[in-house]
Amino acid sequence: MRFRTLACSLLVLGMAVAAHAGTMTPVLTVAHRYDSVTFAPLPLVFAPGGAVLNGQPGIYEVAVSFTSANSAGDKGWLNAAFGGTATNNAATPLAQLALNADFGVGWAPNAGTLDTNGATPGGVAPIFQTNQDAGTANDSQGIVVSLAGATIAGAAEGGNAAETRNLLGTAGAPINAGYSDPFAPTTPGSNTPTFMGSFFVKWNGLGQSFASLNSLQYSYSLTNGTATAADDTPGNVTTVGNAGQAVFGELVIIPEPATMSLLGLAMVGGLGMVRRRK
Repeated sequence: MRFRTLACSLLVLGMAVAAHAGTMTPVLTVAHRYDSVTFAPLPLVFAPGGAVLNGQPGIYEVAVSFTSANSAGDKGWLNAAFGGTATNNAATPLAQLALNADFGVGWAPNAGTLDTNGATPGGVAPIFQTNQDAGTANDSQGIVVSLAGATIAGAAEGGNAAETRNLLGTAGAPINAGYSDPFAPTTPGSNTPTFMGSFFVKWNGLGQSFASLNSLQYSYSLTNGTATAADDTPGNVTTVGNAGQAVFGELVIIPEPATMSLLGLAMVGGLGMVRRRK
């Protein structure tokens, strides 16, 4: 119910504005692999094409990030709502990929903070004011990620230059907006793309499967061009549907027996031609 309320709020806020918006591009990255029973970290190997290499069953962390590009009149990315999903390639019937909550959490949010005042004391604030699964707990659906509001004042709006939350998804985003590896906590994450959080999937290591986002909606903040943020407003909601993709396994189709027989006959025929030429 909370997710429905938040999602409806996004839609209502966007209905009264002009139909233009920036572009949010999701980036899904397979970050870690864990044992399905003990949850111990396991090696993670990728195929040359970027897919997770076959033969590696386990629980996987799928990190959800995004890049951002403003349109005319946009101040920056404001919020998004979506769910995680797992699908299997019908051409590889042994593939089994499914959403997983064995860790006791379906959505693990980026809880990074930003010192919005710079050298001035105080001002530490969460990068995302809202970042949660607002629907059924641990089902990786109904996820809502949002800034505190459209009136955040960065340098362009006469605010502190250290306030960079309006630049999420770009090279100017706060460093804590990037993904930080939990196994290397002293290494700061890159600020591009902006990391929102992770969901988890379980894969049997066979065939080919895909993790992606479903029901993606997002909006941007609009600025009226004045050096103040007090009159900035939420923009219209863009509905994308399915977006982003992380690939598990490579597409390897085994020919049917009849096809193999034809190939064998072709090879025999080819050898006969070579002998006759000799």
